[in-house]
Amino acid sequence: MEFKTHCSMYPKELPKAQDVSQTSHSCLPLSTPLTLALGRQRQTDSVNLRPGQ
Repeated sequence: MEFKTHCSMYPKELPKAQDVSQTSHSCLPLSTPLTLALGRQRQTDSVNLRPGQ
């Protein structure tokens, strides 16, 4: 999970809702399904694998 390293620079505490909208492109809370999808997409991008196939 390489995208986790990008999140590591953020505090362990999840950012507030208004902060999430700003940092959403960099790091979303791992608890949100949307983040899992984005994280998986970003992760598979580097690995060159696609979960859909």
